[in-house]
Amino acid sequence: MADPRDLKFFPSDMTLADHYLRRRIDTDKEGFIKDIKLYEDHPWLLPHVNNNLFNEKEFFYNVKRTLKARKTPNRKVLGRGGITIGTWKSNGSKEDIVDRNKVVIGHKTELSYYKHGDLTATGWCMTEYWLASKNIEFQETVLCYIRGKKKQVKNVSSYASSNRVSAPREDMITMVDPSHLKFFPTDLKLVEHYLCNRLITGKDGFITDIKLYEDEPWRLPHVKNDQFIDRGWFYFC
Repeated sequence: MADPRDLKFFPSDMTLADHYLRRRIDTDKEGFIKDIKLYEDHPWLLPHVNNNLFNEKEFFYNVKRTLKARKTPNRKVLGRGGITIGTWKSNGSKEDIVDRNKVVIGHKTELSYYKHGDLTATGWCMTEYWLASKNIEFQETVLCYIRGKKKQVKNVSSYASSNRVSAPREDMITMVDPSHLKFFPTDLKLVEHYLCNRLITGKDGFITDIKLYEDEPWRLPHVKNDQFIDRGWFYFC
């Protein structure tokens, strides 16, 4: 078995839209994914949740949007003085999200964050998800998958005034479907734990052996492991 500490939250687009976002809208309550007021400050100054099931420098949030001129979502970020300090800009058109029956259940779009008056991206980006609907023109609550700039996220606790602490890891795992957790070990863990155990015991375990050089990689008898990301494998060779 994998060390539970090496499992990270890695849901599909379909799961984010049809499970987490739909539940947030239907129940009007946050759950494993928390709410945040995304447009109140620069992303590196927000009170980010401390959830160690998220990959480093990555966050998932429920976000409430407002309309600009009653037409498009307002992407401007206002500082404490009510002055625009930045904006989230779209990187392209929306993409459909389909379920297993190829029915469109939601949409997503990619955005990057820019400081006001600066044409250079800050390195912060996000994917915004919303549900498909024939009756509602504008969906107020969306789900955002945010990725931060390495240097700024590393020191995020020194920027944010009130970082939120999640429940203990053991409790967090019970709040999320196990199928939404994937194997994301650090390089150090792969060497010091998994590889060392293989060398010491002479036996494979969660990570199995394979004769890598006997065939082309797409012809190998790959192991089926639901905790590996799609088309990603770990082997001893």
